Amino acid sequence: TKTAENRFAFAVTELLKMNGAFLEPLANSCFQAGKDMQVHAVKTAAEAFEIYNSFVLDGMIGETTKEITAQDDAHITWKKLVDTHAPSWKKAGGNLDVYYKLQQSFVSGLFAESGYAYNIEDNSVFSLVKA
Repeated sequence: TKTAENRFAFAVTELLKMNGAFLEPLANSCFQAGKDMQVHAVKTAAEAFEIYNSFVLDGMIGETTKEITAQDDAHITWKKLVDTHAPSWKKAGGNLDVYYKLQQSFVSGLFAESGYAYNIEDNSVFSLVKA
C-alpha cells in the first residue's frame, strides 16, 4: 500500500541521512530477502515476468503502469509508463535511485537461482534475461 511505501521511503531516507554507508548493507539485506524467497527453474521470460509482478507491487490492480516493449522465450523488456514509487520518495525527501537500487537487489536475489538476470536502465526500462 501507499502508506507502507511512504514509511519505507522515510525510514530508508532517514537512515541514509544519518550515514550514507548504510546503503550497501541495506542492498545486501534486500538481496538476501529476495534469495530467501527465490524461485527456481523458470522456463520462459513470460513466466519470469509473472513472478516479478507477483512480488513487486507497481500500482493498483487494473492500473496500467508498464508496457512490454520486447519479448521472446529468453528475455522480456518493459518500460515504466507511470512511476508509482516517485511520490513516496519525493515526500520523504529521498533519492528515487535508492529505491531502484534496493529493488534491483531484491529482485536479483529472488531470481538468483532461476537462470534469469534482472536489469534496470535509467529507472524506466526493465528486463529479465535468460543468463
